[in-house]
Amino acid sequence: MVFSVPIIVSDVGGLTDIVSNRVNGLLYQRKVSSDLRNCILLLAQDVALRNQLAKAGHEFAIEKLANESPGKRIANLFREWCDALET
Repeated sequence: MVFSVPIIVSDVGGLTDIVSNRVNGLLYQRKVSSDLRNCILLLAQDVALRNQLAKAGHEFAIEKLANESPGKRIANLFREWCDALET
């Protein structure tokens, strides 16, 4: 997000707190490979959406995530991913 590239994430844990589908990234259903494929194809084919998501993601990262230390963010994301894997 901070690098102004569109992102695709699964609907796991805290990722949905950061990424809003079609607002600042794309979400796909965990363990549904066809959903991930569709997101990739959508970004590959829709330049306007790709640019919109990249811009919105960058703005979100600067506004919302810049005040939190990178180490703390990584630790929190790792904790959330581990929790999600346990479910």
